[in-house]
Amino acid sequence: REWQAMLQHRDTSPWWDQTLEELSVYVRGHSFSTKDDELQSRAEMQQQEDALMHAPLPTSLAALKKHPVYCIDKHLLRYEFIYPRNVVGFVH
Repeated sequence: REWQAMLQHRDTSPWWDQTLEELSVYVRGHSFSTKDDELQSRAEMQQQEDALMHAPLPTSLAALKKHPVYCIDKHLLRYEFIYPRNVVGFVH
């Protein structure tokens, strides 16, 4: 009964489908409108990943605080951990 009542109030207008289709481009993992959009998105993600991997090692504790690649134990939250634990450098 509740399901049938919900279906009566469900919006089936075309603007909702169009809005979801436009927003799916911005969500990683969803279909893209064209193959060119998908290739461009992959190229941009690869470029960002390459920039992160080739960036120099942070030299201060403040730079390590929210760094996407490097971290230190004291900045981890309660249920966060590092595996495997690899030491890549020291900060004085």
